[in-house]
Amino acid sequence: REAGLCRCHKLCSGDEVMKFARGDIWDWSERGIPIVIPVNIGWNAKGHNIMGRGLARQAAQRYPVLPRFLGLKCTAAREMTPVVWWQQEHTSLLLFPVKPLNFERPWLSWQSDASLALIERSTEQLSRLVAKHSLGMVALPLVGCGNGKLQRSEVLPILEAHLGDDFTLVE
Repeated sequence: REAGLCRCHKLCSGDEVMKFARGDIWDWSERGIPIVIPVNIGWNAKGHNIMGRGLARQAAQRYPVLPRFLGLKCTAAREMTPVVWWQQEHTSLLLFPVKPLNFERPWLSWQSDASLALIERSTEQLSRLVAKHSLGMVALPLVGCGNGKLQRSEVLPILEAHLGDDFTLVE
């Protein structure tokens, strides 16, 4: 763990436990630590993902290429859009689907509530991707609990079941 970023606490039992920190997740990114950005599966008429709220919106404002990049992934994979790893210089973002595709109106997917089933699928994918590419420490927010309208008590068990000590939950 990066010195000075957090005081870590155990969130689950076992040998490999996810850690907990308070603060601004963008501080972690500025230190070169990959961060998770909750996103929706959808696109507009130009094929761009609508990154309209929360960390997704902040990411799109910081990195204007993201909506097109993610939109291409979403239009290709549709409801099966996976966790996507995006890098630029010293920034590494893991775009993590939490809101499902609105099949009739994909441009409105960003306004949907988050899906626990999609969060579980994305969490499993995230764990495999981080291990496969040896990304080291990864910081993530409590996915789906802000604009996704889920409760911490619903999401935390999913994260605990799949993520080990190389993940820090930043609130």
